[in-house]
Amino acid sequence: MTIHPRLIQDTPESLFQKLSDLRNLGPLMPETVKGFQATEAECSFQLGPLGTIHLERTSMIPHSEIVLQTKNQKPFAIALLLHFT
Repeated sequence: MTIHPRLIQDTPESLFQKLSDLRNLGPLMPETVKGFQATEAECSFQLGPLGTIHLERTSMIPHSEIVLQTKNQKPFAIALLLHFT
């Protein structure tokens, strides 16, 4: 499943700082996402037939990228890559 990119008018530094805390990610999720919940480093949400997805922040490159990956989820892994340019 591909979710199309969104253009947000802000500096990469500011966006990186804000989205480093996953609680700030909820308003940016597409309308198909339901039940978004988050802590600073983990989030979960329901996405159609995939059910509930649990993601955790696995890496960050300051002002450039945040990587979220499924937390002990089977039968397949999901990654969410946030790129700041």
